[in-house]
Amino acid sequence: MITGISDGAIQERPAAHDVVIVGAGAVGMTLALALNRLSRFRVLLLEAQTPPVAMPDNRATAGGRILALSWSSVQTLGAIGAWDALSRDAIPMTCIHVSQHGWPGSAMLHARTLGLDALGWVVREPALRSALQEALQSAGMEVRYGARLAGAFPGRSCITLHLRDDSTPLTTSLLVGADGTDSSVRSMLALPVRRRSLPQHALVFTLRCGADLGMMAYERFLEEGVLGVLPLGAQGAGCTYVADPQRIGHLAGLPEPLLLKAVDTMMAGRLHPEALLGVPRRFDLPWLMAQAITAPRAVLIGNAAHTLHPAAAQGFNLGLRDVAALALALAKAQDPGEPGLLGAYAQERLADYRQTALWLQALLRLYGTRLPGLAMLRGIGLGLVDMAPALGHAVSLWGMGAGRPYLPALWQEGMQHAS
Repeated sequence: MITGISDGAIQERPAAHDVVIVGAGAVGMTLALALNRLSRFRVLLLEAQTPPVAMPDNRATAGGRILALSWSSVQTLGAIGAWDALSRDAIPMTCIHVSQHGWPGSAMLHARTLGLDALGWVVREPALRSALQEALQSAGMEVRYGARLAGAFPGRSCITLHLRDDSTPLTTSLLVGADGTDSSVRSMLALPVRRRSLPQHALVFTLRCGADLGMMAYERFLEEGVLGVLPLGAQGAGCTYVADPQRIGHLAGLPEPLLLKAVDTMMAGRLHPEALLGVPRRFDLPWLMAQAITAPRAVLIGNAAHTLHPAAAQGFNLGLRDVAALALALAKAQDPGEPGLLGAYAQERLADYRQTALWLQALLRLYGTRLPGLAMLRGIGLGLVDMAPALGHAVSLWGMGAGRPYLPALWQEGMQHAS
């Protein structure tokens, strides 16, 4: 901490910043923009990587990871002024078809049954980052690139940060770790974490299809894995296949015609894949859950707090729920690092993490267990979801992130009153 001497007593100087966010990924940038709405807060964003290279619009929106944004995530992006630019290239999902290979039972989740235009939207990660960076520049927010955190030292009224290659320390009332699965903030604050490598790998690829997906997304459960398919417009489809490493390795090594045939079989002829667009990419799947997400004058959000299985596409959306909850908590705060505020935030968020993890574990166990007769029960279960509107609504609301008390449409109003 930074101290001064006055009448023989050591005094802590006021913090130079109200909030310092470490990590200028999508979650960190979104939080910075949300807090910018509260003009009384001095916010600094630190990023270890070098500044991004500006790209033409067509390159910024093509290629890269494909994200399924839940309805609540889109509300959050709209509240911070980033959605208008992003929506031009976003594909709405009005229906999600969930099925099991080899069994007739299926579920169809419709936006119209909830009175909404879409259950979610499909975007490319480069386009999302570009929209957020543009919003940061328009807001004139301070971002320091190439700034690597070397140490964090909490004090009574501020936390002191030391950066590599910079002898001048920073002080802030609140430090936010948004620096990903291998978070340096989490390590420096010695926050406990449960971590493991999942037994599956993921294969991500994009297709040109003979069938037009329109606004339909698919979640297809197979004996050997799970295949998610997202619409990309113009008969394009973004696919994520999760299975054991041997199966993933086999598919990744297939010539293009055989891979397309395998996908066509897995999807029971619904896609008519015609060509690969780009090279399939293979990933291992880390899993991480922080057991504590706060320390004195510090908090973790996004993948620094939770890195989950990609089934149901909850990871990034859960991170944006962190943003919404923290923005609402800070909207009425005089001291953003006040222990009671952080404690209440942590209690609520950890409950959401546990609930999300339980949903995912139940889903994966149900569809990953190969017991005689269980496939029939899974098919019946999907049929029940399709026939029972209340059950279908519950599943849809959970996936949309609309079941939490800080629904972005509400925290936007709360932040306006607090500004």
